[in-house]
Amino acid sequence: MPTSSLYDRLVALPAPDPGIDASVPPEIIAFNVSVTRRLRSWKQSTLADMAGISLSTLERIERGEKVQPEALDRIGAAFGFEPGYYTAARRPLMPEELAEPENNPYPHIVIVKVSPLDNQAKLRSLAGCDLVVHAPLGGDPEPSSLVSGLFELIEVLAFRLAAGPLLKSSSLGGLRELYRLIFSHLDDMRREGLGVVFGVELDTSSGSPRRVGIVGIAHRDADPAVRARKVLIVDRRHFSGADDQGSQAS
Repeated sequence: MPTSSLYDRLVALPAPDPGIDASVPPEIIAFNVSVTRRLRSWKQSTLADMAGISLSTLERIERGEKVQPEALDRIGAAFGFEPGYYTAARRPLMPEELAEPENNPYPHIVIVKVSPLDNQAKLRSLAGCDLVVHAPLGGDPEPSSLVSGLFELIEVLAFRLAAGPLLKSSSLGGLRELYRLIFSHLDDMRREGLGVVFGVELDTSSGSPRRVGIVGIAHRDADPAVRARKVLIVDRRHFSGADDQGSQAS
């Protein structure tokens, strides 16, 4: 079904009855599934395989057709959502309720552009940030020693870049050797099935602006297309006022 046709159906949906629990309309499910899949740079076939459903079933879902609840629960599980995300009946919020700040489920969400961490310029950009946070995708990837090792190397690079000429004769070696170590470490991560992307967000929530480097890491079993991602959806609360690694993303 063309996107415009689905949009027309979404616009034409009747207003929900106030105070009455209701199932989520298939048109809203279709829009949510399609957008979530595209944000993760997953093909339809990838999501179908991850969810253990047929490609034709997923195509029906994204067309806004009704399918068995089990298929929707499998889709939700593949995305890492809580059970019943697409199938549980819920009371819809009225427009006046949606206007209340406490009912906005996304007040702290930011969309960060990302790309693979694959060259020296990107490493310098990341190391030059005021704060670097880890955004695990689909749960903390294993082995965690590779993840922590990457952040240790980035911290060393940040120190070397900040110190500049003062460390020319240091026993730590030159920058060229440090870059080689980092790229070798990233190769080890890829061999273990871990993909790494990064982006930079300007955070102004604490008063003075600061550059926050966001590193998204996922195992290919949890996110097969992590290196193809263009954006990460990050909760700003996980890095506002933080002084160390630790964020969550999707």
